Amino acid sequence: MRIQTADNDYAVGRIVEKVAKSKRYSGNTLVFVVEDDSQDGPDHVDAHRSIAFVAGPYVKQGAVVSTKYTTVSMIATIVDILGIEHLGTYDALDRPMTDAFSKQAKKWDFNSIVPDILRGTQLPLPVATAKNTLKKNALSAFYAKPSHDASYWAAKTEGFDFNREDRVDAAKYNLIQWQGCWAKAFPIQLCVTAGTWARTAKRCSSSGVNRESWPSRKVLPLLKKTPRWAAATNRSPL
Repeated sequence: MRIQTADNDYAVGRIVEKVAKSKRYSGNTLVFVVEDDSQDGPDHVDAHRSIAFVAGPYVKQGAVVSTKYTTVSMIATIVDILGIEHLGTYDALDRPMTDAFSKQAKKWDFNSIVPDILRGTQLPLPVATAKNTLKKNALSAFYAKPSHDASYWAAKTEGFDFNREDRVDAAKYNLIQWQGCWAKAFPIQLCVTAGTWARTAKRCSSSGVNRESWPSRKVLPLLKKTPRWAAATNRSPL
């Protein structure tokens, strides 16, 4: 699992690096990167948050932009830059990500980092240097080796249908990934609404789940305003 993620991240980094170091494209190319399925895999804020990157000569460097943007905002930005017609009503009415850009182009560069975990594979990787290798510390050491081998994941996902998209139970699959990669209690609190807090807390307590990372009860008023998330407590393995 970690190797697949690292391989994907490194591939994206190589694309950005090629563009950044190209005399032909570095001054006129923007690279947009966004998660494919942002509504699956809730975190401590929202089940629809997603990570996104923009790289290029007009992107603000070292700036903190707090403007809320969505995937549609990114589409609207790409459409406006290309000068083509909008795809539909949503991107036509959404505003582009202007706060992330500067009016003046700046010279930029990028060096892709080879994840240490890939060094143990048969991939044709470049020789390790200071520029393409993470600084050695506890965090890099943690990610430097797979958490489990292929047989572990095959056993855990036995019976899952990966032949076509959307045939895997997302809640079960998320749980398997979390336990396999982090080897600690699944943050079931992310899936709890205010109405099921007490019942779930009791079940987790009796099951020996670590509740130290559970959110404060101060968030209950906020939870009341949020919909029941995909991996609701009635689908919990606890």
